Amino acid sequence: MAPACQHDGMQRRPSPAVWLALPIAPAALWLGEPDGLAGWGRVAAWAGALLMLWSLALVQREKAWMDRLGGLEAGLRWHHRWGLAGYAALWVHALLQYRPVHGLAMAVAQASLILLSLGLAAAYWRGLSWRPWLRWHGLLGLGLLGGWAHAASHQRLAGVGLLLAAGLLAWRVWAVDRGGRSLPYRVSAVQRPSSAVVELTLAPLGAVLTVRPGQFVLLGFESSAGYKGCGEFHPFTVSGVESQGVLRVDIKALGQCTTRLQQVEQGVTARVQGPFGQELDDASGQPCLWLAGGMGITPFLAALRGGPLRQDTVLVHAHRPGDALFVEELRARADTDPLLHWVEVDDERPNWPALLAAVPSLKERRLRACGPPPMVEAVRQALERAGLSGDLLQVDRFDLRH
Repeated sequence: MAPACQHDGMQRRPSPAVWLALPIAPAALWLGEPDGLAGWGRVAAWAGALLMLWSLALVQREKAWMDRLGGLEAGLRWHHRWGLAGYAALWVHALLQYRPVHGLAMAVAQASLILLSLGLAAAYWRGLSWRPWLRWHGLLGLGLLGGWAHAASHQRLAGVGLLLAAGLLAWRVWAVDRGGRSLPYRVSAVQRPSSAVVELTLAPLGAVLTVRPGQFVLLGFESSAGYKGCGEFHPFTVSGVESQGVLRVDIKALGQCTTRLQQVEQGVTARVQGPFGQELDDASGQPCLWLAGGMGITPFLAALRGGPLRQDTVLVHAHRPGDALFVEELRARADTDPLLHWVEVDDERPNWPALLAAVPSLKERRLRACGPPPMVEAVRQALERAGLSGDLLQVDRFDLRH
């Protein structure tokens, strides 16, 4: 799909270990000092179930939670980590308190472990396409419900966890997957910068999202008489923020859904969720260095389309030979904005050490990159060779599974 550049900066936030303690502490406090292996098995069961519940809470995409963890992508990474920790704890419980399958409660428990195993395997199987991945990953929700149902058959208090898990799953399906909390926009204009890229202008039909340059949104497009929507939400970086809440996004055909989106028509309704990610605005006036790879130019394009820059900025845009987009627009903006120094590199794997060495006052600049992982890693290595820490680089990533 077209890239959604998600911020992965190095800002200080509360340690996720503190968050990790939130679901584990109640298990220890409730059960008290464990008595033998069976006691430890009960602790593992409660800790695992609570960790899985906490992991489920993170996929609701509540912006306040995601911001505390470092952004949407970082929050989803912790969703995976806490879910994996909970899964491991549940297996510890199963091994310490193993019993042959007798009765419905034990059958539900073992079936839940099987569902959790299948769902977790899908979560880490990067070769799966989106739709199969989503279906298989959804087995985790069924497994979690079964686990809490098994616990509720032994302990009434676990009934609260079962209700919470069911509520969170229902809210996720309605609010996120079905777009219940999204806002309606209309495709007011369609442009095609190239045969594989479509630029859409989206006008709000009601309430307006407050989006800043550098952020991204999740878009789902409804079907119309001449266009059949994908029925999915995908992340796209905003490439322009205009008056009255109008947004522009550029979508490259990289998958089944984004290929279909190349045929979207004016008048189609889009559902928009967000915004997410770190904005580019900088009121400090500190000079900047922006590094873009291919379609990673979009967050920087949004900042440039917002008006003249307020700080000295070097923009390096590396792309495949003959595959550059927005060149004329970037050249025109560089000609009219004295604070913008645009460097076009007709090479997807340029000599980054040489490019960085040519940047004046490199050590005084705020650094931000948006592009494929190999490009980001090459930039980090070039910074370290220049005597700078790679941690100074604010990185916008393309990958986002949700």
